Amino acid sequence: MADDLVLFDLPGQQGSCWSPNTWKVRAYLNYKKIPYRTEWIEYPDIEPKCKELGIPANPPDDFAPYTVPFVKFPDGSYLMDSLTIVKRLEAEHPEPALPLETELAQAVSAANSKVVAPLWAILLAGIRRGVVSPGSDEWFKKDRERRMGQPEEVFASEQAKAQAFKAAEPRQAEVAAFLKQCKKDDGPFLRGSQVSYADFGVAGWVEMLSLIGGDLYQKCIVEIPGMLEVRQACQPWFERKGE
Repeated sequence: MADDLVLFDLPGQQGSCWSPNTWKVRAYLNYKKIPYRTEWIEYPDIEPKCKELGIPANPPDDFAPYTVPFVKFPDGSYLMDSLTIVKRLEAEHPEPALPLETELAQAVSAANSKVVAPLWAILLAGIRRGVVSPGSDEWFKKDRERRMGQPEEVFASEQAKAQAFKAAEPRQAEVAAFLKQCKKDDGPFLRGSQVSYADFGVAGWVEMLSLIGGDLYQKCIVEIPGMLEVRQACQPWFERKGE
């Protein structure tokens, strides 16, 4: 409907949501049962669209000046950045209650980066090959090669993969131990039986890696106890992947 919130999102190869950052907002909207519709946008169109809409750029030290998700609220205003969007939504829609657990989300991201850091180049190639839509493929490949300073065939070669996976393996236990420490009881979410916004970030990460598959999914998700449990527990809010 015209008065619904509009969520701008990247389409995947299957025409549905894949970005972990956008999943944070999408799952939140699904949990709160807030009416919304999706407007798909390709990578090369994000910056010009945001500029057209008058959305302020991200801080200079962010990954990119303009990113998804960004949303149009029913009053016609726009916001970019998952947490910024969710904080406003939470003020306007306090029920049903959902703890944000923003410090927990940051801590989980920091812990997970221990595994992701040596795999970063391999992950970029995996995202392009496994989830990026045809409409964004060429732009994504050129942008990531520019950032990496070398062709994808070099930074994601078989030799590079072998070295990266070997470097990541010792760090898996650290992430698993951290996830275990976060729990307050035996429930499946990060805090146990209580779901929070922080869980949506983990579940979105698992969702993307499941689409990429292969060794990345195995090393980053399957071999780290706790990851799959969070995704499975969040299933009710991950069923709506588009529209």
